[in-house]
Amino acid sequence: MSQVLYVHAKGGPPVGHALTRVAGRATVHLLALSGLPVEVAEDAARLCASVVTPPRAEHQDLVELITTRAREVGADAVLTFSEYAVVAVAEACRRLGLRGAGAAAALARDKRLMRATWDRHGVPQPRFRPVAGLAELEQATIELSCPLLLKAAWSAGSTAHQIIDEPGQARHAWHRSRQVMAESAQLGFAEMHVRGASEDFIVEEIVTGRAEEWFDGPGWGDYVSVEGVVVDGDFRPVCLSGRMPTVWPFTERAGITPAAVDSGAQRRIVELARQAVDALGLENCGTHTEIKLGADGRMWVIETAARFGAR
Repeated sequence: MSQVLYVHAKGGPPVGHALTRVAGRATVHLLALSGLPVEVAEDAARLCASVVTPPRAEHQDLVELITTRAREVGADAVLTFSEYAVVAVAEACRRLGLRGAGAAAALARDKRLMRATWDRHGVPQPRFRPVAGLAELEQATIELSCPLLLKAAWSAGSTAHQIIDEPGQARHAWHRSRQVMAESAQLGFAEMHVRGASEDFIVEEIVTGRAEEWFDGPGWGDYVSVEGVVVDGDFRPVCLSGRMPTVWPFTERAGITPAAVDSGAQRRIVELARQAVDALGLENCGTHTEIKLGADGRMWVIETAARFGAR
């Protein structure tokens, strides 16, 4: 069987769920950058050929740590299901000569780089500004049209998102987002490869969706996601998922596959996802692309995420 180094960190699907499935297809060596839940530790010892928990991984060269362990176990593939470790694993795979998301993986994590890349390629998206401080955020509230959404550039799962309805709310939103990101980092929910990533932010206009123009009947949210894989740089769509309307402001209730849009709309949505993914230059990985559905057939790409690497 193939030898797989599974890099575990916080975030992503439950490790017990993912580990069982990986172990069913390969010999697994687990590199646990975050502590394993008590109920998973015994299963890990049974399912894995080896389990290594390095001390204080955040203070080490993470790519070197992963690369060294992969060589020790003779890994044929290195993967992670945590967004916070995607960039480090991609770089380790590149150094090892293994398939992975590639040198451009950071473009699918850092929302500033992502949006700047899409801007150069003409991908439709909300207007945005990268912000490194309160003064830049306050200026952006003048240059852009409220309401705005302040995001941490390296966040996942809508962590630290703040809505700004008018410029006077910028100061509170800035301090609140930075506080939440600092607290999240203390809990281990932060980008692991880039130091100071919790200080990087972006602000963007909130575009208006029109779910009723895309779906027959109520109960659908105004955005969809396209799941896919990139194989040697070629994007291959897998499925199109719809959403139930979110609970204000960002709590997702359910994803529904397939999304009940007509075939013409499906083709247009998938082609926009392809345009967005192709622009990023990913090599071998899973992708998750979210697209807002507006009036008169208009669409905007919200973001793309690189998922697990591919062998």
